[in-house]
Amino acid sequence: MSATAKLSKGAQMAMAETLGRLVDSLLGVAGNLPDDVREGWAVNWAAVRCDNVALKTDLWPYAEEPRWLVEIDKAESPELAAWVRDRLAERGWPNVEVRCEW
Repeated sequence: MSATAKLSKGAQMAMAETLGRLVDSLLGVAGNLPDDVREGWAVNWAAVRCDNVALKTDLWPYAEEPRWLVEIDKAESPELAAWVRDRLAERGWPNVEVRCEW
């Protein structure tokens, strides 16, 4: 997408919904990782979920690609945030900032 291209509100909503579903799916995968991988991750695995997905408007549409912010609720884990961010990039979402908050 070029710097001058704009997403319609409908396209923004559809992309946000798709990204949110993908994050929730990844959280399910993360919950099933071996304990030694998740060691030290402060996460309530029974309640963790994607709480918010937003298009970051501070840089886009001036940046090359739209940038997204994902907030994960019921977790306080930079390790989980990094794990989700890396899995999103592998799946074609390279411009996503992931935050965890309790």
